[in-house]
Amino acid sequence: MCLHFFRNSYITKQRYDTVYDITERELKIIVETPENKIFLDTAKEALKRADEARRYSFDSWNYIHEVQIYTVLAMSPASRRARTTSLLTEIAEKVPAWRQKQAKALIGTPEKPKEDASPQDVAEAMRIRNDYFNTQFTRIAYRRSNLNFLGALLITILGVMLVTTCCSNIYDPRSLFAQMFWVLEFGSLGACLSMAYTLTSAPVTAKIPEHLMSGFIVFARMGIGATCAIVSLMLLRSGMLSNIISSKLYDDKENNVGYIVIAFIAGFSERWIMRVIDKVSSDSKSKDK
Repeated sequence: MCLHFFRNSYITKQRYDTVYDITERELKIIVETPENKIFLDTAKEALKRADEARRYSFDSWNYIHEVQIYTVLAMSPASRRARTTSLLTEIAEKVPAWRQKQAKALIGTPEKPKEDASPQDVAEAMRIRNDYFNTQFTRIAYRRSNLNFLGALLITILGVMLVTTCCSNIYDPRSLFAQMFWVLEFGSLGACLSMAYTLTSAPVTAKIPEHLMSGFIVFARMGIGATCAIVSLMLLRSGMLSNIISSKLYDDKENNVGYIVIAFIAGFSERWIMRVIDKVSSDSKSKDK
């Protein structure tokens, strides 16, 4: 995972450096005139800010996009037409349909570019493309942040487990305190793994509010998983699960760890513990009758 993270960071930096160099060269070859001077000055200032913000990838990309827009406004008509053609191709290949529709209304299609598209139309189409890229980057950043936080939680839980295991001689595995401790640990571990599976399998294209909600769900899922694990322990100790789960799994005096496995399952899937409770409830009602 660490190698993958650093590899992606390196590739992202390489991609940014390439785009930066191309944008800088493109800006330098534009001939300054009284009409485009204000656009060139603005583009050069944005390029300077992009260079200063290299370590902050989101800001640096925003500045690069700003440079590209003002560069288009400063271009000659012939250069702008060439840029419009490449822009239309990029939008058609990478941008969703509803954004493509907006861009086509401004500058046409790759097969038939608008001849009367103004510099402002081309700049607006570029903003539409940039807005999509920024939205995608924000989604990935939120997903990455949630996974980093989840990874930190997993490392913390595993660290506590490791330290506690090294000092296991001070715990009696048959005591309620020790059982509750391990049940909470493995219930939380199961909840973390469940949330990690959910986050990694969910599409990155989900809306930004859903990505924001995922951060809260990580906290909530931890509490739900730990609670379900505690409930499973209480059900086991009460004997109410004797008709569902063999007592050999959790009442072996030589190896009393079955309740830990059940706690992990309860933390990983709260639906499982709810089904168990429904089963116990239905059995109780049958006995009452």
